Order: sequence, then structure tokens, then C-alpha cells
Amino acid sequence: MRRTENVNPREDLKSVAPFRPPEGRHRIRFRFTKQGVNRFLSHLELQRVFRLAVRRARLPIAYTQGFNPHLRLSFGRPLPTGWTGREELVEFVFHESIDPAAVVSALNEQFPEGIRLAGGEVVALHGPSMDGMEMEIVWTASLREGTLSEAHRRAIDSFLESESIYVEETRKRKVRRVDIRKGVNAIIPSEDGRTLTFETNQDANLRRVLHYVFEGDEHAVRGLDCAREVLSLLPEEEPVSVL
Repeated sequence: MRRTENVNPREDLKSVAPFRPPEGRHRIRFRFTKQGVNRFLSHLELQRVFRLAVRRARLPIAYTQGFNPHLRLSFGRPLPTGWTGREELVEFVFHESIDPAAVVSALNEQFPEGIRLAGGEVVALHGPSMDGMEMEIVWTASLREGTLSEAHRRAIDSFLESESIYVEETRKRKVRRVDIRKGVNAIIPSEDGRTLTFETNQDANLRRVLHYVFEGDEHAVRGLDCAREVLSLLPEEEPVSVL
């Protein structure tokens, strides 16, 4: 009877090289819109939409290295759920060169209504992440009914004249004081009193500011149509190329 050698499966696995996803070689930053019914997607749901679209479009996306690889894509600051985004930011890292226009065309065929990719620019592969960059942001908040009252206008004037305005918030059973004045550079009412334009940086929390202007009236704040109109990164990187 022929003898067989005992095989140790663990030893056998040691001889198999682990799978390593291709490394990123090409980083592109795009602008996109998030509006209509899909403005109610949470940030996590939005990430899932993008991941599915990239896979369906069969784009040469790079993956992170390690035991649990993930698609290499990242977003600008999360947009509050239910708010419109007219110029949001997203970055992809690809493992081979690809025309930004081809990415726009391929993904827009996969996205649901209201989410559309626009022009892209190739940026330095190892440049700073968007989270670590200064931002200039323009927001609008429009009243669906009525106009700003004199009380609202006085609250805006009081807000802008103050150097700091502290409110208390509770997180994980801990109370902390937050300066809601921080990061807000301007609040500009429209001539007809129906729209407010806010100029801020990345430190501002517009929801808290709106509660201050509307004197804590949650119903009034929920009755606003809010949008992030512009999201700009500072200092601006010199793009490698622009679509």
C-alpha cells in the first residue's frame, strides 16, 4: 500500500503570497451635486451609492493595502441630511491613468437621479487630504413661506457683532460649551427677505447658527430649504490637469 505524506495545511499556506491590490497611481478630485429626493441620503448611504457605481462602471479604482482592502475614495465635509449640495467634493485614487471625462461619463450612467458628477482635476497623489485643508463655504437658507421678521434681523446683527456665542450641548452624557460664532464670516439677507447667505469656513456649524437666528424654533428651521452652494479648498492646490 502506497504511503502518503502528511500535509500541514498551515505550512502550505505560508508558501502562498498574500493578495495585494494594485497601488494607487492617479488621484482625481471631482465636484458633484446631491439634490432632489436623494438629498435625504445620509453620508454613509451616499458613500455606498458611490462604491456601487464605481464597481458597476468597472473603473480601475485603487484599494487600500492590508487585510481588509477598501476602495480609495474620500469626500469633503459631510452634508447635513436633507440639505442640497450643489458643489460637493469627492476624490478617487486609480491604479492606472484615466481621463476624468471618462470617469464622469461612466459614473453618471450609474448614479440615481439627483447625484451627478461634474468636472474633475488630477491632483498630486501624495498631496494633503481634503480633511486637512482650510475651506471656504457658501450656504443658503431659503424660507418656504413668509419673510425674515425684524426679530430675525436683530438676531443676525447681534450674532455678527459678537466675538463669541456659547451654547451648551450634550454628547454621550457629557455637557460641553460650544462657540457657535466660530467660523462664520458673514450672514447676508436677500433684498426680499426670503433667503440668507452664509459665508463660513470648515469650523462653522450652520444648524446651530440657524437655531440662534430663529430663536430656537425647530419648526422654523425645519421649514428652510438649505443648500451648500460652494465648497472651496484653501490654499488651492495647483492641479496637474483640469477637465
